[in-house]
Amino acid sequence: MNRFLSFADSRMSAALERLGRQAEALDFFDEITLFTEHDLSAEFTSRMGRYLTPSCRGFGYWSWKPWVIHHVLQEMEEGDRILYLDAGCHINANGTERFREYVNMLDRDSRGMLVFTNGQPEYKWTKGDIFRHFGVSQEDGHITHTQQIAGGHVFLKKNPLTESLIRDWLHVFYDHLHLADNTPSASPNLPGFVENRYDQSIFSILCKLRGITTLDGSETLCGKLGTALLVSIPGQTGHGNPTGREKGMAGKMQAAPSFFQKKRIRNPVKLPHSEQPGCTTFPNGAI
Repeated sequence: MNRFLSFADSRMSAALERLGRQAEALDFFDEITLFTEHDLSAEFTSRMGRYLTPSCRGFGYWSWKPWVIHHVLQEMEEGDRILYLDAGCHINANGTERFREYVNMLDRDSRGMLVFTNGQPEYKWTKGDIFRHFGVSQEDGHITHTQQIAGGHVFLKKNPLTESLIRDWLHVFYDHLHLADNTPSASPNLPGFVENRYDQSIFSILCKLRGITTLDGSETLCGKLGTALLVSIPGQTGHGNPTGREKGMAGKMQAAPSFFQKKRIRNPVKLPHSEQPGCTTFPNGAI
């Protein structure tokens, strides 16, 4: 089975529904599962609910991201595929050939997971407490001084390794929230540190420690032409309103035959909710 996942708070429900329709048009996914804050489990909201507000960065430091992936993994069989995208993405049908290449790469990958670098060195965007928590020292340059892994697009197959990675990602929020929020690091940050990247910093370290296959993130940048999988507007996650610069960049994307693009939609609409708590699921052909 092939599942497509995304999440947005209800302010961005129009973007979520639009992305679901674009995913359906690929005729690849058996189910398209779209989450809003109303679909999160009672256990998750009891732990994280105080942070799930528009005033909190990432609507709860993006803690919902590992939850939605973990939640759906529990419903799937070993070997099933999941593609998670942030709700700010657009899917461009002109890039489907590149998508097929990624499917083939995933099926051949020994760890069953593909992720993208983001062009920025890890040490600038991951605080010292995270490195210390995962036993990473300054001498581990293959982790600290390599590109950070982006958290907005994750392609994986269900297996014990991917399940454990996503579970560990989620449990950092449950058990060590200070690693994911704005708490200043008690451990020294590495020289050149700018800011912690919340869920992404944790995800990046977990992927590197497990040797997850990384793909060149340059093709995810706005304006990348050719057959790229993804074109992104920097800073877009599907929350809030676009700046003038972002609108201009979004316009440039129209000529790019990439597979995914990022752009914000401002007019929310109410999504239908399934009777089953935890997700809004559209079988292929139902959107």
